[in-house]
Amino acid sequence: MFLTRQTIKRGRLLVLFILFIEAIILYCGVTLPLVKVSHFWIFEEEQSVVRILLIFYQHDEILLLILVSIMGLILPFLKLIFRGLELEGKIFEFIGRFSSIDIFLISILIFIGKSVSTIDVSLSFGFYFLCAGTIMGLVKIEKFLKPYFSGS
Repeated sequence: MFLTRQTIKRGRLLVLFILFIEAIILYCGVTLPLVKVSHFWIFEEEQSVVRILLIFYQHDEILLLILVSIMGLILPFLKLIFRGLELEGKIFEFIGRFSSIDIFLISILIFIGKSVSTIDVSLSFGFYFLCAGTIMGLVKIEKFLKPYFSGS
């Protein structure tokens, strides 16, 4: 395949656009409600990652605040930045291992909520955005596009 500089630039722009879309999806995942919790079938509240962080801060749960901030906010967006700058290595692999831990924690929350009869927990849009962003990060679409748009 014969590649020109213009083709390589377009390919790079396409990869950056895909990473931008992934960033928007992740942003929606952490700001939109993840779960809807109903207490005694009367009171309802929706929780997002950002709202949960605020609750941890208000209740002086500093360790949980730090852990969820790192795992749910900092690492996924740091992974996006590393992919955008094409920085890979041991640090990138380390970050990638923990990028979906927040979905695991949400599934535990859902399980606990379903096991208590006075609380009903259901998933909201934010959870699906968070899952989509995590899956996009795992697939690394730019790896599939690179052979078509790189000069090597």
